[in-house]
Amino acid sequence: MKLYRLSLLLLCMSSPAFGGHVLVFPGEYSHWLNARTIMDELVRRNHSVTVLVADASPSVSYNNSRDAAKFNFLVFKVPFSRAELHGLTEELVHFAMYEYPTASFLEKGGRFMICYDALPVLG
Repeated sequence: MKLYRLSLLLLCMSSPAFGGHVLVFPGEYSHWLNARTIMDELVRRNHSVTVLVADASPSVSYNNSRDAAKFNFLVFKVPFSRAELHGLTEELVHFAMYEYPTASFLEKGGRFMICYDALPVLG
């Protein structure tokens, strides 16, 4: 009962939030597609959306005129290319789908450490 009263008190004391400016740091591939749908709706509701994106992003096309008209892109440099990042992602997905179920604990850890060290910004 005390929790109910406390919740009711907190609810009554809260005020509406206004978020006119939204900063988005999306993931890649399907994460970007889902985030873009949400961002489109935010723009439709008159919010200002700023997207932080790496210049090597394989899925976010910040040069696309359709997206550039709606979103403000802040592009930052990373020390690897789009092809390197895409290749690493493909390698990790292949390992996770085909080799991970039968690999030993040491093989799993070793493979992820190799991939982790492959990118200069991470390793």
